[in-house]
Amino acid sequence: MPFITPTDSPDMIGRAISIPNSADWFAVVSGALMELTFAYNWQQIDGMTPETAAVVAQEILFSWLDGAEVIGVQTIIAARIEPSGTAGGSTAANSWNQHALNTILVDDTELAVLDSGGLIVPPGDYVVAGWGSVEQGISPSDGYAQSAAMLYVNGELTEKIIGANTHLAGTEIQLPFCGRIVITSDMTEPEIRVKIYTSAFRSTYGLGHLLPNNGESKQFALLQMTRVVG
Repeated sequence: MPFITPTDSPDMIGRAISIPNSADWFAVVSGALMELTFAYNWQQIDGMTPETAAVVAQEILFSWLDGAEVIGVQTIIAARIEPSGTAGGSTAANSWNQHALNTILVDDTELAVLDSGGLIVPPGDYVVAGWGSVEQGISPSDGYAQSAAMLYVNGELTEKIIGANTHLAGTEIQLPFCGRIVITSDMTEPEIRVKIYTSAFRSTYGLGHLLPNNGESKQFALLQMTRVVG
């Protein structure tokens, strides 16, 4: 069941919650809040649009991550954010298509670096979650398309980090993924890349539809990595 969108978005207020002091519980709570950042998890009746509610939820998530104090945990959040009037880009048939990350939103390690659309992170044990936009325009006979989201780590697909969905062709969705990975110091290219698999070619909008030229930027992909330290 989707959440009903609120009627307004007043000023933020801080409310304290207590959770078990462990990396696993921090990742669980962060993942639960992340679900609110997906527009498809909201339903509009009399309130704001699902897209607006998802943007407010992102502010809540980032506030939580910035203010949370959990011993032994560091968080890195990177995203692909484009200006208004920018489409997601074309996708090739039966292949993995990259969402080029271009913004670091949170970096508790102070060591994360963007590199040609990928994210270089320090060695460690990470709980990973995120999503990437996709819009399949060429549909099979039943009108539905299948897509998958996965991380490339050190130049290879990470099978433990995958999300797949069957969705109405021609409709943009945010494909989620989650899992756990270990980045070691002996990796020659310890880069993290968000890629979407599509079964059909789609020009211009394959990795997400454009926003109008209204001055508002759009987020096409999000990657959250929680590092266990100590």
